Amino acid sequence: MGRIPDDVVDQIRDGIPIETVIGEFIPLRKAGPAFKALCPFHDEKTPSFNVNPRMGIFKCFGCGVGGNAFQFLMRHEGLNFREAVQFLANRQGVDLSRYEGPGGEDQRPSAREKVLAMNRRAAEFFRASLRGAEGERARRYLAERGVSREAEEAFQLGYAPARWDGLCRAAEKAGLSAEALAEAGLAVRREDGTGFYDRFRGRVMFPILGPEGDVAGFGGRFLPGDDDRPGGAKYLNSAETAVFKKGRILYGLHQAREAIRSAKRALVTEGYFDVISLWQGGVREAVAPLGTALTAEHLRLLRAHAEEIVFVFDPDAAGRAASERAGGAAGSLLGLTGEPEVLVAGEVLRKSFIDREGLGAVRLRVVSLPAGRDVDDLLRAEGPERFGDLLERAEGLLDHTVRGALGEVGPAADQAEKVAAVRRLLPVLAACHQSVRDQYFSLLEDQLAIPYPTVASMVTRMISENAKAASSRREPVEDLLGKETVRPRAELEAVRMILALPALAARPEVRPEAFRDPAVREIVAAFREEAAGGGSPTAAAMADRLKDPAAGALLVELAAKEMEEHAVKEEIGPEKLEVWFLDNLSSIEERERLRRVKDLVKKLEQAKQKEGGDSPAFLRLLKEKNALLRERQRVGTPR
Repeated sequence: MGRIPDDVVDQIRDGIPIETVIGEFIPLRKAGPAFKALCPFHDEKTPSFNVNPRMGIFKCFGCGVGGNAFQFLMRHEGLNFREAVQFLANRQGVDLSRYEGPGGEDQRPSAREKVLAMNRRAAEFFRASLRGAEGERARRYLAERGVSREAEEAFQLGYAPARWDGLCRAAEKAGLSAEALAEAGLAVRREDGTGFYDRFRGRVMFPILGPEGDVAGFGGRFLPGDDDRPGGAKYLNSAETAVFKKGRILYGLHQAREAIRSAKRALVTEGYFDVISLWQGGVREAVAPLGTALTAEHLRLLRAHAEEIVFVFDPDAAGRAASERAGGAAGSLLGLTGEPEVLVAGEVLRKSFIDREGLGAVRLRVVSLPAGRDVDDLLRAEGPERFGDLLERAEGLLDHTVRGALGEVGPAADQAEKVAAVRRLLPVLAACHQSVRDQYFSLLEDQLAIPYPTVASMVTRMISENAKAASSRREPVEDLLGKETVRPRAELEAVRMILALPALAARPEVRPEAFRDPAVREIVAAFREEAAGGGSPTAAAMADRLKDPAAGALLVELAAKEMEEHAVKEEIGPEKLEVWFLDNLSSIEERERLRRVKDLVKKLEQAKQKEGGDSPAFLRLLKEKNALLRERQRVGTPR
């Protein structure tokens, strides 16, 4: 079994356009021959994240992060290089099992792969348990909830037997360790250290799938009658692992992704059964956070697929709290991504959810359910048509949040109640454009009799506090290029020309050692080696093979800026570009000869002072200098 050949790695990376890969995680906007977006790796208001399809490179000119499709997946999804290659290979149906990892590494599974493997085995165990004798009560409960066999299969529902060691024993029989189960968040070590017990017991199991359909984690619900079991919550999730991060994953998103893209809308509900009920009712674009906490990361994830996000929350106290948190998350996200130009009642964001450059509007709305009804109740009692009517009448999130925050608080309420009501609105109001804030400040002044300056002062103070908190939490991104590094312009131009016409690197005149800048030298050497061997080097491929991080960062920087090179090559033709390149090489070589002459003059002076003008060392240096001067005279001065 051998390592994956470079050409296979190249085919996998180039098999899916980089804009398609990145576009599944963040929304991209066409900008000439490239694409732009707000950077997912740092907070910004103006998009500085660029994707160059021809080069197969992305680059953020704000934080300096860049690379090819593999490197995006590594940073965004927390994968290692082999996992990133496998991720894209799976998409294309490429079997890599006969190879070692890229770069010759062995095939020992990573922590991520171990967790996924254990989750896969656990899901099979839970499915079998649901269909077996121990699952009769769980099957009856699902039937009472109206869950069809089709939905059960689509969502891979299962059952964790009401035993302390059901999964642990099954794993042991399969030759798997309980320690591995614990690392996957599926088992818990006993306090006395004598062994492990199952994390999930006596629960209906809901596998939570990642982007590729792998089981990232689980949610489990007690069966009716067990809800009051001591120390047991009604719902329980897997412990967080290398794969399972509650703030970055949504239940049902894998099943809903195509429907969301088709409808250009995502529904955010409160729970697993809401998602399943809507799916059975033909509304297949629904997802749910894992619990009632909705994060800005969840909204970013949905923003990549939808033009409208509709929140569907129960009308009880928990649902109102979830609504307020949704408003807070939206406010936080808006605070990170810039002030919208238009934010009006009934359509929270009409023109620009992201920024003023039109990266794509996303409307945020809320469905108000009848009192005493959750989604599942409503669908079973009144059918999908009734829910469709409510969906059509969904109100803007900001309007809903304002109305919910005020509730019955009015001018007659005491000052503490009024201040508490306003504070519940601050996360959203702090993110609004000033003109919109003014409208709602006036509304609050009328309804609560709080002076306009008081409300405005509270919001202004919170904006300042949030900005300071965000600044203190922000992790610095290493600038691999170095802001103080000054690189020879002619050498950078040579790399730009090679990027435009890679065959130039195979010219016999190209000598990597003539390039003084170490990063440039490594780039030129890598392109020359590939081109001289008959290959067609690309920036995306070379980014994986450069060993010096500074060289990789520089290559990405130059490739990302190469937005017009293709047009240049078409206009002037490869012949003229080659002439320019050779002239540039001549300048680089002449500069190197001049540097060597100056160096020899300095060494001659030192040798004369130290050993005399007729010493062997002095005569050897003099001979070398004269040979170099004759070479300069022979080749002439570059044009």
